[in-house]
Amino acid sequence: MASFNKIIIMGNLAAKPDLRYTKSNKEVCNLVVAVNDYSSNDVDYIPVVVWGKLAVRCNDKLKKGSAVLVEGTLKKRSYEYKGEKRSKMEIHAMKINFISNLKE
Repeated sequence: MASFNKIIIMGNLAAKPDLRYTKSNKEVCNLVVAVNDYSSNDVDYIPVVVWGKLAVRCNDKLKKGSAVLVEGTLKKRSYEYKGEKRSKMEIHAMKINFISNLKE
């Protein structure tokens, strides 16, 4: 069966970027992008993970409210919280276009 995993979203950051480093000193930045759902007038908050030099650029250039266009792949991540197994879907970004509201 053929498959294709690519997702593109455009929205505004719901919080400031969260830059961290892995144990192997690799950069990782977590973003939350707010996207309007016009069919129900709701807002969906989409978690986005950015790696490497792009993660550092996001942390340096973006702030809460910044408009971004994110292109990446949808991934499911499993983890344990207080002894309970959980999972969540998130976008792993390959490209991010900074649309506006860059830090001054």
